[in-house]
Amino acid sequence: MSAGTNGTRRMLRDRAEPGWTVWRVRGEQEDARGDTALGQPGLWHAVRRREGVSKIFDCPSANALGQWHVDRDGDRDASTLHAETRNWAAATLRSELPDGWMAPPAEDVMEWVPRDRLTLRIGPHIVQGELERTEKRLRVVFHELVRLPTSSEENRLDWTHELCLDAQSRWHMVRFGLVDEQVQAEVDLSGVPLSVARPVLLRSLEALAFSVRWVLPALAIVADPGVASQALEHGPWWGRAVVPHRALRRGAPRAGMRNESQVPATSHT
Repeated sequence: MSAGTNGTRRMLRDRAEPGWTVWRVRGEQEDARGDTALGQPGLWHAVRRREGVSKIFDCPSANALGQWHVDRDGDRDASTLHAETRNWAAATLRSELPDGWMAPPAEDVMEWVPRDRLTLRIGPHIVQGELERTEKRLRVVFHELVRLPTSSEENRLDWTHELCLDAQSRWHMVRFGLVDEQVQAEVDLSGVPLSVARPVLLRSLEALAFSVRWVLPALAIVADPGVASQALEHGPWWGRAVVPHRALRRGAPRAGMRNESQVPATSHT
């Protein structure tokens, strides 16, 4: 049995989201901290829902990428792209890659990504992303959004994990988490169908920019040992018990978040 077939049997199509194809893992609950997928190939990541924390894979749909897809390769249609994306999700669910997959040529990838797209200025903060490309790897990663002091108390760590999970519950494709006291953000496109590698990579840059801009100010407050508050003293679970955070649910109606119509269109000309 191939990796793809085995993985597909574990996956379910999720409810429809305009412009996106979404799969989730059948009957599995994820670690509440939600960052266990960091560094793994593909787009699988944890999101919080009413029933708990679930693992999902969300990719721009064939409809969202279809015109570019047809323009580039006229003999391929939306059903072909959908099957390729499903195979990508199934293989990476097993931490593998689709059979025979290799990353696009380095010179193509560097041409697709403008240099300034990997530098974000957010208030007083400047964070630098990195494009990682090898034959079997393609991802964009911000290695250090903030660094927590090694002596950070458990409540601040809990808040950091909660903010990371909140961010990837609100935004498609992205992962956030802690690695050696550093908060990282990434989109891993290893295994992406090569016919749409360029537009999906450009969309991932948009997703990272929007999500990092949204979450970084809060992360910086939590990481600052000079900031004190009752919320930081009690931790995120105390806060949610008093004021339920409805917007943590996937697809919550927050302006500019997880809504295809709110994300600027990427130009492929």
